[in-house]
Amino acid sequence: MFYFQGISKMPLVTVVVPVYNVENYLSRCVDSILAQTLRDIEVILVDDGSTDTSGQIADEYALKDSRIQVIHKKNGGTSSTRNVGMRKAVGKYIGFVDSDDWVELETFERLFQTAEQFNTDVVMFDFIRKTPHGDQPHTENIDKGFYDRNKIINEIFPNLIMGENLDYGPVVSACTCFYRHDFLCQYNIKFDEQIIFSEDVMFNSIVMENATTFYYLKESFYNYFHNENSVTTTYTKKKWQNVKLLNNKIRNYFSTITDYDFEIQIKRHMVYFACNTLNQVCCSSESAYEKRNEIRRILMDPQLSSAMVGLTYSINSLKFKGMLWLMKMRLSLLYSLLFIKR
Repeated sequence: MFYFQGISKMPLVTVVVPVYNVENYLSRCVDSILAQTLRDIEVILVDDGSTDTSGQIADEYALKDSRIQVIHKKNGGTSSTRNVGMRKAVGKYIGFVDSDDWVELETFERLFQTAEQFNTDVVMFDFIRKTPHGDQPHTENIDKGFYDRNKIINEIFPNLIMGENLDYGPVVSACTCFYRHDFLCQYNIKFDEQIIFSEDVMFNSIVMENATTFYYLKESFYNYFHNENSVTTTYTKKKWQNVKLLNNKIRNYFSTITDYDFEIQIKRHMVYFACNTLNQVCCSSESAYEKRNEIRRILMDPQLSSAMVGLTYSINSLKFKGMLWLMKMRLSLLYSLLFIKR
């Protein structure tokens, strides 16, 4: 069960913010949303069972600004938290901001104007990764501007799930997309609550598979705080099982699609996340013995072996090519000797 306090006004935009143990960052995030040049917004702060003062901070903001609604729930992860926010949202459009990130002042005004002008299902924009080593602007290698359904199929679909270079497709993060609310409702698009990381991959792949109009606003509005201890950058024992679950769910959904064949991309997706997981294993704090066992378990997995059969890549890195060859040949001992961090 959850309880909430807030407003019932019909806003132009709903901003959903998942909140979990971010007492040091939450104010920066919320302040950036409340300061938006577009004032007609609803802000839903969903406290996912925080054990620090994050929930209290959220409640204090709700007392100060009637545009804020706070929901407290048991811990269930980012997917369930976003879904709760989406169910309560009443705005014409929905945006997501993670609680350790922040947005530029004109973000939602520009996104709303663009969505209205071009009557789009989705508007995407760029972000800046904030790291201890400085700002790292990120943009996508696709044309800016308006896409109709044919252009989406011809230019987005070939790399929608995973590119030939084993990198994410162009439309990945929910935080850099702005969605028409009734479009999400029409196709019952929500986050899969069994997925504990990279939930955006499946969500936005389904979004774009259903979208008839899309606009790429090739400007940076979002500031992404790079947290080296986040769930996407650290290894846990459950990681590999979740990789396989995510890949199976993507396969089950896209196997029903008749106007495009995504099979190769689904295989690439499996191999990409195997590489990602192996790297996290090698860099983890586990013992060398445990690392070797985990590497062997992954390389011997039939699901990974099947994904690598007949798969070709467009990769220049000799090191990466060598890693892929070792994976394909299941040479776990040699892989361990070469890549485990000591």
